[in-house]
Amino acid sequence: MISSRNGLARLQQRLEGRRSFFRYASGSSRARYKAIELDEAELKLFSLLNRVKPDSDIRIAGGWVRDKLLGKTCEDVDIALEDETGAVFSKALLAEYNRLEGSAAQAVTLSARPDQSKHLETTMFTLYGKSIDAVHLRKESYTENSRVPAEVHFGTPQEDSNRRDFTINALFYNLRSEKIEDFTGRGLRDLENGILRTPVDPLTTLGDDPLRLLRGIRFACQLGFELEDDFKSAARDERIHAALERKVSRERVGNEIKKIFTSKRVSTGLRLIEEFGIGGCVFSEGSFQGMPGRVFAVEKILAEAEKVAADEWLNSLVSAAFSKSTDREVERVVVEKLRWSRTIAKAALSILRRSGHLAPLVENGLPEDPIDLKYWFYKSKSDVCYVHQSLAQRCIS
Repeated sequence: MISSRNGLARLQQRLEGRRSFFRYASGSSRARYKAIELDEAELKLFSLLNRVKPDSDIRIAGGWVRDKLLGKTCEDVDIALEDETGAVFSKALLAEYNRLEGSAAQAVTLSARPDQSKHLETTMFTLYGKSIDAVHLRKESYTENSRVPAEVHFGTPQEDSNRRDFTINALFYNLRSEKIEDFTGRGLRDLENGILRTPVDPLTTLGDDPLRLLRGIRFACQLGFELEDDFKSAARDERIHAALERKVSRERVGNEIKKIFTSKRVSTGLRLIEEFGIGGCVFSEGSFQGMPGRVFAVEKILAEAEKVAADEWLNSLVSAAFSKSTDREVERVVVEKLRWSRTIAKAALSILRRSGHLAPLVENGLPEDPIDLKYWFYKSKSDVCYVHQSLAQRCIS
């Protein structure tokens, strides 16, 4: 272990010249990703990690690798360890950090929390503004009646990759070799092609933890990726539907649905729920009927508004929605101005009226200037997300 502050500076200087890098593990091919760009906090953190265990393979796992390759920022860093638990490693790491920085960072070790998809004791702490989880590589086994692993053991990188939900979330960044590791052999290619594929047979992946079915739909909505055909076949399987109802709590279902309803592709999520036949598993009885059409209507409003932000129809539509006009009069305005079908018009206005959240904006009057009007509507996107989320909450309760 390097014992001087100058030693840390030298390590940071070494990494400084490689702030932007992307090196592949043996056997992988060059793809069209963005290079991984390390920010200042990541440079400091990775230097510190290598400093504490210079002769071991410390890996960054999952979402951080995926997001960085997609050119996104990521404040959550999951550390995967080969030869010790997160609690043991964190003591040495924080002792070194506190010695170097002269501060008193502390770790919190949490017991397994299945309700939060935390099936293993996890050590959590914050360094350089990054939220860090430290756990060991592992292999797991499940029972028929629980999504909580019945057994958890130290595992190899291959075994840890195979237990994950999707190949794009099974990528590692090895700090010592400075390479992306793709033990499934498909993660990089799937990330390049926008495919959501399970590392092993999807019937096994979804059967072990059926919440992964909703996570797949959520990732499709958030990332715009396509679910792979074998996944879709497994998602239609009645055994997976039964496991979803048996193994997953309503709270966990609700959390995933809220994330779907606040994504940019809500209608995609509802279409997949409908296609897989799980509306009855996810939503309360009868509430899913007609929902895809209603949500499509709201998304159509957003799409049309972006095209012609200051057109006359926007004022007419929103004003009519909150006026005391009869339904027939409102429908006529919408049909004439937007040339929508009456079915879509009814659904759109139903959403607007029921929300109660856009009303204050309308009561205060819409801006007349085209630029201000465009800004108003973009600002209102968050309100439409609120409508989606409120609708989801009513339907799953």
